[in-house]
Amino acid sequence: FLMKRLRLPGEYYPGRMKKADRVSAQQRFMKAGRRVVMAATNAFGLGVDKPDIRYVIHFHVPGSLEAYVQEAGRAGRDGKTARCILLWSPDDVAIQEYFQEGNYPSPKQVRQVAEALAAWTGTDREVGIRALAESSNVGEKRTRVVLDFLAEQGWAEETDDGKWIAAAPAPEGYLKSAAQWFDLKRIEDKRRLDALVEYAQTTRCRVRHMLDYFGEPGPEACGRCDNCRAAGIGAGAPEVEAAEAPLDGERR
Repeated sequence: FLMKRLRLPGEYYPGRMKKADRVSAQQRFMKAGRRVVMAATNAFGLGVDKPDIRYVIHFHVPGSLEAYVQEAGRAGRDGKTARCILLWSPDDVAIQEYFQEGNYPSPKQVRQVAEALAAWTGTDREVGIRALAESSNVGEKRTRVVLDFLAEQGWAEETDDGKWIAAAPAPEGYLKSAAQWFDLKRIEDKRRLDALVEYAQTTRCRVRHMLDYFGEPGPEACGRCDNCRAAGIGAGAPEVEAAEAPLDGERR
């Protein structure tokens, strides 16, 4: 809506968009030489390789430094100057923590989904995600996570029409192991989010900060990021920007 008011050529790409509409929007964006703004969630495909992207702007922090580097890395692939800007606010951390908390089921929820699926299959009926989530009293997102795990182990199968059946009884010990694995993933996600926050708040060279995180060699100062520029290091090169945590909660 804002892009229309400003008469900016734009496309949008939310996760809940129909597949055909997403494909059409991405094709219009990818058209060579077209100057267009793409407003997108992280549903925007990993395979995007448009060489002349000049700006990548994050309005919220992603969940990890790995995700930020991957998403920001779409800019300037033609070797020309590009800017990657992270609009940082501490409130973003709470949003990411909320999403992360909803990613992984508890041990009780793992068992509830497995038992509910077995009960549906025992009545010779296939079950969809929504109905299974309701019968197991587990949210749809976490139900999907458990089903994916069960399918990987060969204990559940998804039918051609998107419904599910139990393929074999899930051993109790393996269900406990799955729950422990989900707990470890939750801890790892928190560690990665903390690393992203450290990147946003650092006053040292941001590229050096990234290189240290990934265990890569390189110079102590890139001469391109906002911190290097503020310190008078480097000039006339592509910039990677991240605003410091703003005062009074105002996003910059």
